[in-house]
Amino acid sequence: MTKKSLLRGLSLLCTLLLLILPLASCASLGEPLLTLEVDGKKYTYSVNLYELHLSALKGNLVAAGVTSNGASPKSEKFWNTKDTIDGVKQTVNEYYLSEAMKECKYALVGLYLFDKHGLSLSEAEKEKIEQDLDELIKTDGGGSKTALNNVLADYGVNFDIMRQQYTNKLKISAVQNYLYSLLGSNIKEEYMNENYVHFNQIFLAAYHYVYETDDNGDVIYCDDAGNVLYKKTQYSEVRNGITVYFTDSAKERISYDTENGTPSPKINAEGTGYDTTPMTEEELEALEHRARLLATQLASSSKESFEAAILKETDDKTAARTYTDGYYLNKSVDYGADYGNAYSLLLDELEGMKTGEVKAIMTENGYHIVMKLDNTKGAYEKKENSAWFEDFDSSLALENYREECDPYLSMIQTDEAVLEKARDMIGVPVNHFYY
Repeated sequence: MTKKSLLRGLSLLCTLLLLILPLASCASLGEPLLTLEVDGKKYTYSVNLYELHLSALKGNLVAAGVTSNGASPKSEKFWNTKDTIDGVKQTVNEYYLSEAMKECKYALVGLYLFDKHGLSLSEAEKEKIEQDLDELIKTDGGGSKTALNNVLADYGVNFDIMRQQYTNKLKISAVQNYLYSLLGSNIKEEYMNENYVHFNQIFLAAYHYVYETDDNGDVIYCDDAGNVLYKKTQYSEVRNGITVYFTDSAKERISYDTENGTPSPKINAEGTGYDTTPMTEEELEALEHRARLLATQLASSSKESFEAAILKETDDKTAARTYTDGYYLNKSVDYGADYGNAYSLLLDELEGMKTGEVKAIMTENGYHIVMKLDNTKGAYEKKENSAWFEDFDSSLALENYREECDPYLSMIQTDEAVLEKARDMIGVPVNHFYY
């Protein structure tokens, strides 16, 4: 298991961990594990919520399909696997316990920051908490709070702790949103430039697409939204409210707009991608030659010339028309987990390239003739870039929040005797529902 895959599993719960926080003022809210005393106030974090954090993290790792040496997080083998991370030889169990404790401390500081900045929850938010708790009693307790407490006991919590948890999820969110609202555009630009790589590409597929055809076997051409595009002729009729054009007076063959439309790829039986057929060895050799030739021809081209070549040469014209500002990859994302090796390979190559440099890169999908670009100012706000910056605001807000918390972390006291008795990642149950 690599550090990036470990971090990917952890990132699924980082925000969640920061949004779970008890203020233990009585026995029903658990035994204090962490204590922060600042500005004459005392904030505590219970061992009960610490264990709930661990169980929810375990549930997220199971749901994400993370494995170590072929073992699932449900097995001790997974947690006892040793790896070297940041130069430290440790078990997976030790790594996640350490990272989870850090997140718990960030959460504890967050409650203090909520008070420090004079924030408050609205009446609507408080009402939503009670509604969610009532729903929990109905669905998980069969209408009984006692029955719900019996269920929650497996995770080390009770009804009162869940109320505090829901309350403080909103408080931590309020702190993050407030701090984020104070950031200027220069901070956002700096964050983008530090974390994102910008490029555009001509993609040459190393396979043949299988396209959708009509009853006559003619390939169907569509726009980017999937709507069939017709080329106007003198022969037409209205079908289901849409004017359909034909190539002949008998209206037997449909006239498709092959100039402005794109052949519609056929979805595979699993619904996970497109149907394709493999290329022959001769076709693959010709593809490689074409890719190298294009890269050479475009090596000294301007950004504008490269963009003009994209629509002419690429096999993915839909993407070319959709991503008009090109592609942005986040340096910290493990793209291989969800997209195969293509984006990961591209990112590795791009980080070593200079702005304006053109290179042909081969991945499992084919050849990518890429040009590395400077980031466009305000790219994270552009509609055409939404796919690349989906997590931009939340990631920057989280980083900003942690920087605000950092000076207070050393002030937190840990009750080692309480921690010694707490369950570890092996001991807590898998939790998919309570967080």
